[in-house]
Amino acid sequence: MAEGATPLWRWAPDAGALADAATAATAGGAGGKVEAREDAGGGKGRGLFWAGLAALPAGALAFRERPLAAAQHVSNRAAAPCCPGCHRFVGGGERFLSACLGRGGEGTGDSLTATPPAAAGGSGSAPGGSFRVPRWKEAMAAGGWAPPAAGLRCRGGCGAEYCGVACEEAAWRGAHGLLCPGAGPAPAWDEALEAARAEEEGTAGPPQKRARPESSNAENGLGRQFWSAAFLAHAAATNDVFALAGLCVADVLSRARRRLAERPAEPAPGAAAADAALRWAWTPYGLGWKALWWECVPCPPESAEGGNGGEREFRAALRGLAGDSALLLRRALFDARFPALFDDEVLGSLVGMFELNNLDMVVSNPLARYFRYMESLREGVTGKEEAGGLAEGDLAAAAALEALIEDADTDCHCSGTAFFRAQSLMNHSCDPNCAARKGDADADDSAMLYALRPIQPGEELTISYIEERDEDGQLRPVEERRRLLRDYGFECGCPLCVKEAGAKIPVPGPTPGAP
Repeated sequence: MAEGATPLWRWAPDAGALADAATAATAGGAGGKVEAREDAGGGKGRGLFWAGLAALPAGALAFRERPLAAAQHVSNRAAAPCCPGCHRFVGGGERFLSACLGRGGEGTGDSLTATPPAAAGGSGSAPGGSFRVPRWKEAMAAGGWAPPAAGLRCRGGCGAEYCGVACEEAAWRGAHGLLCPGAGPAPAWDEALEAARAEEEGTAGPPQKRARPESSNAENGLGRQFWSAAFLAHAAATNDVFALAGLCVADVLSRARRRLAERPAEPAPGAAAADAALRWAWTPYGLGWKALWWECVPCPPESAEGGNGGEREFRAALRGLAGDSALLLRRALFDARFPALFDDEVLGSLVGMFELNNLDMVVSNPLARYFRYMESLREGVTGKEEAGGLAEGDLAAAAALEALIEDADTDCHCSGTAFFRAQSLMNHSCDPNCAARKGDADADDSAMLYALRPIQPGEELTISYIEERDEDGQLRPVEERRRLLRDYGFECGCPLCVKEAGAKIPVPGPTPGAP
């Protein structure tokens, strides 16, 4: 990158990137589409608008969108076995039940080494019985889709299980192929970090003891898997959003390499060509509103009570943590053609982007759909009693299994963090016309945005960045809403806030007299 050039993370893509972001969103009904605009009016910057031919009815799907980047929380993976690519569940009823109850089970037809209740198909008297999940295939077919019974393991040997060839192939050709830690136990990330610090300072060589065999891939070089494993282990031990930010960096690197390789045959591309390829690859991520993570994350009360010194220490600690993560990532992925991509602030800005823009990634466990289906049979809604001779034993078994899940009190749905390009363009309103909702019929990690009231053609689509209502459904006072929005760096000027405040709220703009 040329000296004095805008840092990569601050670089703003052109209008074409806005149009691409809008096309990432598949519009719902009313013959419409969504449109991204550079200026939403009122000093808000960019915005997303309904461009349908007719009004969008209340309750209708405004648009759905696959994430640009998403990752399941590490703590959630054991209870919710999902494809890392699309986050569809992988397996069958027995496997999902086993995972929810924390009793292991990698196969698709695992028996649970436990004592299931007699109603659930076990003897209720001795270990080694297995749970029976009656009418599983019937229930999945009734919902229009079924999770794949078996997955496909990552070819790199890391153990990641994909829903099929398409997701595994895409992952291996993209970010995961660069960050795959390979087989074997994870290295001690703290020891690896010490070695990386010494190596970067030029005071020591690479660590002598390896926890896993090294990759011999000529493109990536010796040590890549070791450092990838150390980076991921550090993220798992500190903040798993680092792993997602690392996947974003790996994705940009993969795209930049392909872009550079697409150039016509000529002498080795110079720095200008590499910089152009890097900015092109960064473009989808450049749309997200960003701030450095250590500057934008809310300071906890216990740190704030120490005055400015306490907050400074808190933010310095965050910066150090992000710097450690960026260092391990550099050791895993560094490419001398794209040095700007490996600056600490790039990783810090991506984590900040997730802090400011993320929409929680949620996928319902197919067990929820199964139990709902069995309940519908119990209520006689489907008429299966006469057609199929419904056995009372099936209903009793399903009820017993559902009770086990409720007693376990475990979140068995897939949950994680994601970044959605179109959704990130939506501005806040304390009286929004859209909201994100997911149901148990939604199979993958798509964001689903629904209209809360009729939306007219040309009207801006808005969401609430905060929980504007309390547990009783009552709207919080304007002062409280403003306090909750403080970390986003603006004071809401939506019509509701203006009305409550009794006066128009000035929109922050350039300082008078500023150049």
